[in-house]
Amino acid sequence: MKCVGWKCSFSLVLVLGAILLAAVPVSAQQTPAFFAAPSTTASFLATPEISKSLNEKLTQLDKDVKAAQSSADNAWMLVSAALVLMMTGPGLALFYGGLVRRKNTLAIMMQSLAMATLSGALSTRFCAAWARTRTQIMLARFRKRLSWSTS
Repeated sequence: MKCVGWKCSFSLVLVLGAILLAAVPVSAQQTPAFFAAPSTTASFLATPEISKSLNEKLTQLDKDVKAAQSSADNAWMLVSAALVLMMTGPGLALFYGGLVRRKNTLAIMMQSLAMATLSGALSTRFCAAWARTRTQIMLARFRKRLSWSTS
């Protein structure tokens, strides 16, 4: 008998599902090797000089990892963000340029880049104005509180 079409795929999925369902309870009943002998693990950790040196090493390792993460991770995130920002303009231009006829491609690309530039400039302008206003409000409140505390 020849297996053709979706019936073959459906039967294959059913067989694989049955095998998977049969295998899961068997694997769930087995205990991992590191849980099998808790007495040896407890006697190993009960030794005070080993646990003290182990704790010191773990503390030093934790400090080293945190120092490495703070410098390398921050640098990589800054580089990644810069690359994404540099790809956004040309990516949008190529995307919208591919949606129109060949003779209008350049015009759409230029419009896309012009709008990206305009929106970037406007957001920079308004965000800077908002930050400046918030800073002036905070400074005014601080001066007011400072004048109350001195008088």
